Amino acid sequence: MKRFIPAVIILYALVYMIYPIQNYTHQSVKKKDVSNKIELTYKENSIVLTNFKDDGNERYWGELNHYPYMIYKDIDKYIYVNGQFYAVKGKWESNAFLLPEGDAKKLFNLSGSKGSYTVTKTTGIQVCKNVDKEKVLNVLSGPHIPIDHAFVTKEPGQVPGAARDYRNGKHEGFDWYPGAIGIEITRQTLIHPLFEGRIVRIDKDFEELEFNHREVLLKEAAESNNTSQKTLDKLRGRQVWIQSENGVLVHYAHTSSVNPDLKVGDYVKTTDWIAKVGNSGTSNGALGTDEDLHLHSDILVCGKNFWEYGDISDMNNSLIDIFDKAAKAEQTATATKKGASL
Repeated sequence: MKRFIPAVIILYALVYMIYPIQNYTHQSVKKKDVSNKIELTYKENSIVLTNFKDDGNERYWGELNHYPYMIYKDIDKYIYVNGQFYAVKGKWESNAFLLPEGDAKKLFNLSGSKGSYTVTKTTGIQVCKNVDKEKVLNVLSGPHIPIDHAFVTKEPGQVPGAARDYRNGKHEGFDWYPGAIGIEITRQTLIHPLFEGRIVRIDKDFEELEFNHREVLLKEAAESNNTSQKTLDKLRGRQVWIQSENGVLVHYAHTSSVNPDLKVGDYVKTTDWIAKVGNSGTSNGALGTDEDLHLHSDILVCGKNFWEYGDISDMNNSLIDIFDKAAKAEQTATATKKGASL
């Protein structure tokens, strides 16, 4: 056995001279670095996003560095990445979305510049993987009722999925109209968040639509296959969007005013007030009347309306049950608190 040891040593030395271990290690690292490189189209200090798919509702879905994202057609200001919505200074150009490089690097974990980047290993939980009805209803459990002392509407025309023939579309959220919610409301009625979260949009500079312009938008929508996302955004009037955990986003629409002390990026609790009830974006809002006052609330999970994760009627009824339990619990708590103070 001992006589073979020198031969083994000599053989090892020859292999090392031909294929140095150091070079092998270096080549492996270099190959790994190359695999982390990514080339993206760069234009006007922005990354050009084009590899996305339309889901039929003018929502464009794609993936970059394993992060799923969604952008609305012809709406420049927002992007959804991994369950979170962000306000950005993006720009649509033909069928491409130009996302400012600084935003892109931060949101998608990239380093580098001008189209040549190194992707960093993704960290954290992929919030929007394997989302189903059960998960959606679970993350929407325990809401705070947005208008004090109110119950959610059960009126067929005021719940998601109700027909909106005048614009060839469907109602996407819940309306909180006086009477239907058990209380009266005015322009001074405060709106609270359904869930605590971060403000990603607050329309402090909103300008009401002119009546004739609004009629033109409705006519165009009625003649199309569906109301466009861009038109829907205008018809919602003055809005506040609040992003919560687990991919939950709520649009609070038709408000008459917003809390002047709040701004994008602020974190709000359910005890805070974010806006006041109004009719902005409606025909009466355009006419300057006080008719049609109500709150409209769209509830989205991972970029889709909550009701898209199951049968719409079943999803509505399930969420109404959740709202009713929350309203009863809040009213019981209020009554107990008043009784204790007497």
